[in-house]
Amino acid sequence: MDQLDILAEEDRALDLSAYIVDDVYLRISGNWPTGQADFLFRVQPVPSGEALKATCFATEAEPLPLEYQVLNDPTPTGFDGRNNGSCTFSKPITSILVTLNDGPGGSFHGETFHFNEPMYEVEFPLKEWDESVSTAELLAPGQYARTMMAESADGDQWVITDHVSAALKEVTVILSDEPTPMPAREWNIEDVNVDGSTVTVSVRVYSTADYTVVIDGIEPDEMITELPLIRHVFKNVASGAHELSVFDVVGHADGQVVQVP
Repeated sequence: MDQLDILAEEDRALDLSAYIVDDVYLRISGNWPTGQADFLFRVQPVPSGEALKATCFATEAEPLPLEYQVLNDPTPTGFDGRNNGSCTFSKPITSILVTLNDGPGGSFHGETFHFNEPMYEVEFPLKEWDESVSTAELLAPGQYARTMMAESADGDQWVITDHVSAALKEVTVILSDEPTPMPAREWNIEDVNVDGSTVTVSVRVYSTADYTVVIDGIEPDEMITELPLIRHVFKNVASGAHELSVFDVVGHADGQVVQVP
């Protein structure tokens, strides 16, 4: 470890150009009226110059093949399938673009992650709460070239995958073995009221839900809309147990047994 002692008698400008890769520790020692105290600061120099540059760090591990299920898993933003890492840039970074491409005229998937504030130091994998814009392409299975590029506030770009040996440069896209997630249910049974031979089923709706309410397969005699509730009124229901069913076009269903005296 190199050490340089400087006697500070006036303002000093320190040339740290020789310490681009390593951290620099700045220790300030002094004799004060009430005694002596030392202060230690950790400084991380970044490359200087007009062009965007960066120094990157990754945990020690061999790059792994990565299987990627488009639209089911988030776009991979780590340097490889296992490592974490970070890059310190010479300019503040506003976005990171990750792309998958299988050649000219082939399939392409891209996702751009935008930071709330420009950042000099970016950690990988990117945080899941970073805002992103995706092409949302459903890629065919196969091998894809992967690129990861940083962009600064002034539009300068630096391709991480060209400079970081640990960065994964190839992705295998596979068919998903997971079913497509069902949309959220937009309705819910609020209440079932039995008054003599009249059964009123109150359904709370959360949007323009398209659903059906039946008792023993028969639709209601009357519907009363008092949003967000819709009351489905069944009249002259015979005494005994009856099956109430509520279902929609998406595939959601609910129900219960209604006992009429």
